[in-house]
Amino acid sequence: MTETKSKLFYDTHAKIYEMMMQTIRYHSTVQKLLLSLISSNEISHAPHILDLGCGTGLLSEMLLQRYPSASLTGFDFSKEMLKIYKERFPKATVIVGDYHNEKTFTQESSFFDLIITSGSLSEYSDLSKTLPWIYRILKPKGIFINIGVHRNMIGLMSSHIWHYIQVPGERRFMDECKKFSFQKVEALPVPWSLFPLNLCRYAVKVTK
Repeated sequence: MTETKSKLFYDTHAKIYEMMMQTIRYHSTVQKLLLSLISSNEISHAPHILDLGCGTGLLSEMLLQRYPSASLTGFDFSKEMLKIYKERFPKATVIVGDYHNEKTFTQESSFFDLIITSGSLSEYSDLSKTLPWIYRILKPKGIFINIGVHRNMIGLMSSHIWHYIQVPGERRFMDECKKFSFQKVEALPVPWSLFPLNLCRYAVKVTK
């Protein structure tokens, strides 16, 4: 039932989603955060990037500014969000994907240089199923970045607004990642200069 509510929420609010995110300075603060998370020598100049829970493409837009030769793939369960994403990035591949339907996990093994997600995979998926998939489709030395939601009062309040299935928090998410064969799982600081993002979001960087 919660999953159905989530899909309905995002389909219904697709056209005003970006306006909603602007009210919490999401675009500008996440852009600054992303630039601090990925060093210039970690990713190729023409990377294959997978944006999980891509929505209308706010993260992809930032990444394309940094990697203009990137090949983008957007994965989301909202068809209405993906319509806007495809209009914004006509050359991108779009996948109507569902974290709870493994039949949509069809991406080629060792394909992506960078996989990124914000308030999506850790909040809407069964990590025991999605993390092995992430590992499979990442290239060796590929990077997976999860910008997740803190398990605090603000995070739990936001879970009701965005219909999250769960809010595992940073520590549990890292523990789940460490069960697999990733080379490195590290928590990255979200500085106070990114207020209010630092109160509700954490960042974890995982290297295959």
